[in-house]
Amino acid sequence: MSTVANGRVFIIAAWFGLSMIPVMQARSEDAPLPPNTLPCDAFTKKSDGTWFATRPVTFDVGSAKNLNLDGGAITPKSQVLGGVDLYVLLDAKCGKTPA
Repeated sequence: MSTVANGRVFIIAAWFGLSMIPVMQARSEDAPLPPNTLPCDAFTKKSDGTWFATRPVTFDVGSAKNLNLDGGAITPKSQVLGGVDLYVLLDAKCGKTPA
């Protein structure tokens, strides 16, 4: 009897933990933007959702200053600058509509 009860508690705890993942992700994406000098005109978003720098660019994010980027794909969690996911920042500041 105690094995079933323990199993039920585990299943409920696991379900609750997994059900909170979308809430935690939404919260991080809805957080206020950090101070930044990210120039939206230097980036484009492709139809697959990937962001690209269209030219070499220098910008600040939070306390990280004079960050340089000169190309390459920007995907979720591929570049964390000043503690901020650059992909999330680009989506929030520059728009989510792909080119």
